[in-house]
Formats: sequence, C-alpha cells, structure tokens
Amino acid sequence: MSNSIITAAGAALIAACQANEEILVIDKMIFADVPGLDTGVTPPGNTPLPPAEQIMLESDIAQAGLVNSSTIVYSVTLSAATGPFYINWIGLYSSAHNTLVAVCYVPRHYKFATDGFRTGNTLYKNFALQVANISDLTGVVISAATWQQDLTAILANYAPAHNHPYEPAGAVATHNSDANAHSGRFVQPGSIICMPTENVPAGYLECDGASLSRTTYAALFAEILATHGAADAEHFNLPDYRGFFLRGWSHGNTANDPDRASRLNRGDGVTGDHVGTVQFDAIRNITGAWAGSVQNDWTNTYTGALYHKTDTSVSVDRGDIGTANNALGFDASLVVPTASENRPLNAYVMYCIKY
Repeated sequence: MSNSIITAAGAALIAACQANEEILVIDKMIFADVPGLDTGVTPPGNTPLPPAEQIMLESDIAQAGLVNSSTIVYSVTLSAATGPFYINWIGLYSSAHNTLVAVCYVPRHYKFATDGFRTGNTLYKNFALQVANISDLTGVVISAATWQQDLTAILANYAPAHNHPYEPAGAVATHNSDANAHSGRFVQPGSIICMPTENVPAGYLECDGASLSRTTYAALFAEILATHGAADAEHFNLPDYRGFFLRGWSHGNTANDPDRASRLNRGDGVTGDHVGTVQFDAIRNITGAWAGSVQNDWTNTYTGALYHKTDTSVSVDRGDIGTANNALGFDASLVVPTASENRPLNAYVMYCIKY
C-alpha cells in the first residue's frame, strides 16, 4: 500500500499559482531509497527532498493526463536499461519553482538493469495529483485514457478462474476464502514438492501411502486415481515416497534405465516402464581377479575386491615346505564405500503432494 500527500510547500505553491493564474509545471519524478523509512505511515507535510546520496534517479515526466476534472496522473517509464537501485520514496517536483510538490511512500522494491543475459525489469510509475480544477492549474487538457486504459469494467466480467491474463483485484483472496473454492491454476493437484522441514504446508499432504476418501479429496483423486492402490471403491492411496529417491520417468529411453522393464508394482498392478513403479536397491557387479600359485607363499597379483588373508581354518598342503594358512578374501570396501544399504550422496526432505 502506498501513502502520499501534497507537501506543505506544494500546497503553498498551488495556492500561489491559482491566485496569480500561473500555470504550475511539474516536470520531474524523483526516486529515492531512504534508509529505515516506515512506508506504512503517511509522509509528514514538511517532508524535504532526501539527501543527494539517497536519490537514485531524477526522471523527466514523459506524460501527464487528466483522469477527471480534479485529478491528473503523471507517468514515467523506467526502462530495462535503468538501474540497479531500490525505491521506497517517490516525489513530484517543479524545477521552475524548486519545490517538492507531493511525496509518496511505497514498499521498498528493486529496479535492476539489463546485465549480460539477464534482462532488466521495466517499471511504469504513475503518480496522481488531486486538486480542484487541476486542468486550469496545470494546463493539461489531454485525457490519461489516450495512453492508459482503465480495465476495471473489463475485469469485472471475469470470474476468479485464474486462467485469464487479467484478474480482478482481490480475486485470489476471494477464491481462497470461498467455501467452494475450486482448485484453480496456481498449483495443479497431484503436484509434488520437497519440504526442508518436518511440517506439511497448508493444502498439501505428506506422501506417506495414506488411504484417503475419494469424496473429501476429489480434486486429487481426479488426477492420480487409484494409481498407488486403494483399500476399496471409496478410497485411494497416496504414493509412499518415504525413504525413496525419486527418478525421472525413462519413457522409452533405453540408456537411462536399462532395467526399466523389471520395475515393480506401483500399487495398481502396473509394472515396468510407467510412472509410479519402483525399484529396490541394487549395485553394479563388483569383480576381482587373482593370478599366481600357492607354491610361492601367495605373493601373487590381486585386483579389484580380492585380497590375500591368513585364515587358520584353511590348511593347504605345500609339500616339502609343510602347510600354510592362506586364503583369498573378498571385500567390496577395497573398491567402493560401503554401508548397510546402497545409496548416493543425500539429504532428507519430506515429499508432499498438493490436494
């Protein structure tokens, strides 16, 4: 929300121009970033220009037009080439009279310029000034409608369906508070998100395999059906992704999942190369080799996961030099990191599904 006023100096200038039948020319829109500014309050009447180091831009006013007999709007376009700086203070200024006429506090926001492959944002700034008979005061006779369009009447014809490029003001709030709120187009039911906390956000459920009512969660059921199983004809199961890594669907790509045909039942009997099917842990084969003879104290060549070890439970008759307690050992940790499961580098998240 913006808070604006005509300054005391501006009000005095307006009165003087009206008394002297002098045209008031407002030719500058000033943009500043004032540290610690409380933008939720109304600016004081004696508001001065900010210090030079806080003024980010003094822009010539490109257009001015009448909204009605007592209101004029001044417009400036901050192009993609302008910036970078923050804005929380905007002023209308008359250079001819060296006077700050009006001030508006706005929530602090960023104006960034095109930089390399990142295109800067374009901001359209409009500042309305309301004074009786303002056309006579400013000499502006052109209607703002010549370059601006009031979409209020047009937007009033649209229900908050969230699928039109223009939505009426308050449409989202109206939708969210509606007892019969539709699913909208904000997040598709069935969409999966990862949460870095143990709290399920509003509008979502943990993917824990729970059985849900098809009536209570009709929008979600319409998307995922009984893909992940169902207790009966009135319920359906959520996917259970606890402890699972999610993997992109192979969808016929033979290189990215060579074992896709052996994927297991997702809950409704479907197996193989289909969304929802699962695989349990497995590793690629680990091999090793040994070359040599038991007659040379087992000082042989070992590769891979094979190694030489002494094992008293093994006795090998070595003829004239007696027996030796030698054996071949196999230890995968000689080749790869080991644990009680096979896993990639990972961090826990909680998978949640939109209903």
